[in-house]
Amino acid sequence: MSLLLSLIHKSNNSSAKEFEKLIDNSHNNLFGFEIWRNELWGNKVIEELNCHLLFSLKKQNLFLFDNDLLILKKECEIMYNNIEYISTSTTIEADAISFRIGNLEEYIKKALKYQSLIGLNIS
Repeated sequence: MSLLLSLIHKSNNSSAKEFEKLIDNSHNNLFGFEIWRNELWGNKVIEELNCHLLFSLKKQNLFLFDNDLLILKKECEIMYNNIEYISTSTTIEADAISFRIGNLEEYIKKALKYQSLIGLNIS
């Protein structure tokens, strides 16, 4: 199984497929393998870097709206700035991590642009 990114409506947490059509074609909805909940996102190095939202994927799916999207955007920056350290600490290739963070950033960008209507789900 894979962890997937999706946009969701604020009103009822349902799909927001019409907004997902706006995602840049160089990105997709993949956020890593299910095992990455522990091996990457739930790794102590992510907690050490104060990426608390990403770290919480270890135990739960994420439903993010409004300010949480801004926090997650900052966590992406932290991840990029520490990608080699994270890769070394987790043994997951930096390119693989970078690709997934790029996908996440594209979804965050769309969710922020239409934040009065939608949010982001990682599950």
